[in-house]
Amino acid sequence: MSEIKEKVIIAILFMIASSFLYLGGGLEEPFEENEKTSEIGVVERVIDGDTAEIKIGEELKTVRFLGIDTPELHQYNYPEDYRGIENQSCLILWAEKATNYTGENIGGKEVKLIYDPKRGRKGYYNRTLAYIEINGRDFTRELVEKGYARVYTKSDFQRKVSYLEAEAEAYSERRGLWSCS
Repeated sequence: MSEIKEKVIIAILFMIASSFLYLGGGLEEPFEENEKTSEIGVVERVIDGDTAEIKIGEELKTVRFLGIDTPELHQYNYPEDYRGIENQSCLILWAEKATNYTGENIGGKEVKLIYDPKRGRKGYYNRTLAYIEINGRDFTRELVEKGYARVYTKSDFQRKVSYLEAEAEAYSERRGLWSCS
């Protein structure tokens, strides 16, 4: 095999491995049975619609809301992630609305982080992965129900079916970001 072909194959394998890691595979910590399945914390800062810094005891954790994805404010939103929606301006508008909604509803408040044994506690970028509950309601699912988020389908998690049902209803009623289509 020529040196050029070998380098091309190595580059392709590297890109495949990088894509796998980016899509959430490979960096999850195993879920230990003796670990807590939930924790209580206070939202210190909302980063965007699906990510917040939450203080648990003395530790500040960057938490990625498990199972969902809100549109990106400062990155390209891929149409295939949003059922073919190509209108970037509309998706950016809903990214802003999702961030504001999250801030208004959980910013500065006490929340419960629920960990999923199917996913482990950490994802890509070493962020904590958890469902967010506030006052007994599943805030993560609420973001999907109201059309602020889509379900992240490239990985498995316990609440996936419930979240997909909420997304299907939001989509059929053109709620939130689904009004962009």
